[in-house]
Amino acid sequence: MLHPQPHHQLQQQQQQQQQQQQQQQQQQQQQRAYEHSLGYHIFFLFSRKLLQLLQQQQQHFNSGCIMHNAAAAAAAAAAFSGSVSSSISSSSSRSSSSSRSEASFSSLTKIN
Repeated sequence: MLHPQPHHQLQQQQQQQQQQQQQQQQQQQQQRAYEHSLGYHIFFLFSRKLLQLLQQQQQHFNSGCIMHNAAAAAAAAAAFSGSVSSSISSSSSRSSSSSRSEASFSSLTKIN
């Protein structure tokens, strides 16, 4: 046989239920806030890693351009020095041949 519960016992049960509901709501809010902050944290880490990778790619690209430019400059310098040395050698051979012809001309004039 069911006995009716006293009024104060019903009030206690209702208060306990309300407290449990409030605790559940707080836990859910805390869980959502944690997930939200975790999402931001993951996004921040991902963004930072992506930025590091992009900076590395930029450095590789820049160093590649610098190496390419350095190789082109070295090739141009080698070509320039080659043309300068060939022009120097041709001018020195011309001057030595002209000095030889002058020497032979002077020896010819001394004999006569």
